Amino acid sequence: MTTADFFNPLPANDALIFWVIYHRPPDIPGAEYVMRPQYAEAYTGQILCSARAVVAPTLDEARASIPVRGLYRQERDKSDPLCIVESWF
Repeated sequence: MTTADFFNPLPANDALIFWVIYHRPPDIPGAEYVMRPQYAEAYTGQILCSARAVVAPTLDEARASIPVRGLYRQERDKSDPLCIVESWF
């Protein structure tokens, strides 16, 4: 999959796309790990989530589903929901 496969339409060129990995998110019962791409609009800062997600049985497989390499890993912030494992920018 590519970034374009996750968004329809694609975000504006100045949007920040990032990838969030969740562990057992409450909105997808039975899923162990879920990777969801999101983006922040440049001028409003509004964060929007893709309607598509990847469900994976392991954290490594969720990480491998991110279609972009060479990103920076950010651990869950204490203000994030507990089901968030990490984000990739």
